[in-house]
Amino acid sequence: MTNHNENSNSDSSVPNHYYSKPFGNRIEFKKTDFGLTVCIHPLQNTIKKSDTKALNVINGCLGIVMIIFIPALILMNILMVFIVVSLIYLIVSQLSIPALLILVLVGLSPLRFTLETDYIIISQSSKFKLLINERTFVYDWSFLGLNYHVTGKTKDLSSVKVVEFNTLKKVGYQGYLCLNQGIRSHKFGLGLFRYEQEWLAQEINAFLEKLRSNHQ
Repeated sequence: MTNHNENSNSDSSVPNHYYSKPFGNRIEFKKTDFGLTVCIHPLQNTIKKSDTKALNVINGCLGIVMIIFIPALILMNILMVFIVVSLIYLIVSQLSIPALLILVLVGLSPLRFTLETDYIIISQSSKFKLLINERTFVYDWSFLGLNYHVTGKTKDLSSVKVVEFNTLKKVGYQGYLCLNQGIRSHKFGLGLFRYEQEWLAQEINAFLEKLRSNHQ
């Protein structure tokens, strides 16, 4: 969930026009003069309990993800070993580089497709919380008992950007929010609609700018 600042297909910070708060979505948002809280709930939490058919579909997809995700990780490790062995073989037998690259790409494409699918579905079923006050921030992501937690100083936060990326499936818009902390970046909001991401970026950036102006 955390990376060094990265190049992407496209990104944007606060949009030029004002976005109003999205209605009836997964986002819980609270802001005061001294603190901000963002909570993105799992998709299944926003569906009425009476809608058992939709809940069953989501839970079924979640089960499939867990069945696929673990073997995909194992396959990825095996593939990494294969690539290392192939490189050694290249040095020993002088196999042509184009032939080796084709071999690697053929192996990586199905793996990338599987991991992208898992990542997108997991993002819809995970819970995210961001707390920012005048001094510190807390970034918390959880999924089925797994937890990723980051704390830091608010003064190190520069901005939030919307980052769009391409997938092998080429199905509609895919993007996420990127919270920049110095040379580090923290991803969240994958699976939200773009206008929801733009609205969140707008609100968080406005809050950070207000904190900076208060300390000048």
